[in-house]
Amino acid sequence: MSETIIDIKDVNIGYSSHLVVSELNVKIPRGEITTIIGPNGCGKSTVLQTIARVLKPEKGAIYLNEEIIHEMKSKAVAKKLAILPQTATGPEGLTIRELVTYGRYPHQNKFKGLSSVDHDAINWALEVTQLKEIEHRQLETLSGGQRQRVWIAMALAQDTEIVILDEPTTYLDLAHQLDILKLLEKLNHEQKKTIIMVLHDLNHASRFSNYLIGIKEGKMLVQGSPKEVMTAPNLASIFDIQAIIADCPFSGNPICLSYDR
Repeated sequence: MSETIIDIKDVNIGYSSHLVVSELNVKIPRGEITTIIGPNGCGKSTVLQTIARVLKPEKGAIYLNEEIIHEMKSKAVAKKLAILPQTATGPEGLTIRELVTYGRYPHQNKFKGLSSVDHDAINWALEVTQLKEIEHRQLETLSGGQRQRVWIAMALAQDTEIVILDEPTTYLDLAHQLDILKLLEKLNHEQKKTIIMVLHDLNHASRFSNYLIGIKEGKMLVQGSPKEVMTAPNLASIFDIQAIIADCPFSGNPICLSYDR
């Protein structure tokens, strides 16, 4: 495992009196793609929201580069970590470029406009997500796949080492799902971005990740490489299924060929 960038230590997370995640201990490796898998309602998104400081743990602490993330200033965190939530929505009438510009907020001086560095970051984000040629189109005219790329572009314009995505392929068809995941893989390889995401598709999670974390009923059951996590016994523990495992011809990582209860 690579050097740790985020260290989750003895964390409990809850809403009011309801405990959702308990005694979570997880290390997120720097410069790799980490995906959290698990059944619906197991606490995957709750963990992401807590890493991103949307929620505060009731117990324990999350460390970002050895600093307690919930004790850091918001702007300092925003320079290190960008998040794409599960259901991202923007104001009507915004163009692609205008929305992507919001990603530069953590770096801006409130008394000055956009700098040349800001414009360079925005242009790079539009180029890498293949949106530059349509940057003046309004968001409501875009397809689901295009819209998702705009939100990713905004996160990239933020120019952070860590990008967090909650189910980035939801509502996309198979081709667009692949486009988004290959884009994230490219950003990880070429820009050394640390990517942390939640995916429902186990085969996508295994194919595109360096590290997997399996959660069930708010507890971490297994963590490790796809070859360590994507085993029939582990999937039985996490999802209550009997899985047939094969090797992915594209990545060499394990995939779930089929399954039964």
